Amino acid sequence: MEPETPSGHPQCPKCSSPMEGGVVADGVHAGERVALWVRGYMKRSWLGYEKLSPDPQDRFQIAAFRCTQCGFIEHYAVENLPVKRPKWF
Repeated sequence: MEPETPSGHPQCPKCSSPMEGGVVADGVHAGERVALWVRGYMKRSWLGYEKLSPDPQDRFQIAAFRCTQCGFIEHYAVENLPVKRPKWF
């Protein structure tokens, strides 16, 4: 499924060429996941670890658009692709 932004596929703000959609992959132990934008900031738990909000409403996939000519990349936290809460939270 290809992400949509309010303006669809944008033109590059640097050179005005068309941009292609994609995602930012984040490496994990067993493969790759789509990178997330999370509302708020890291908070220290009572054990001293930094953590983010576990609320699925605060997590959004990052849609990326890459210029086909100059390689410029633009990121969007896509509201219509909310991310489910991971099982380990």
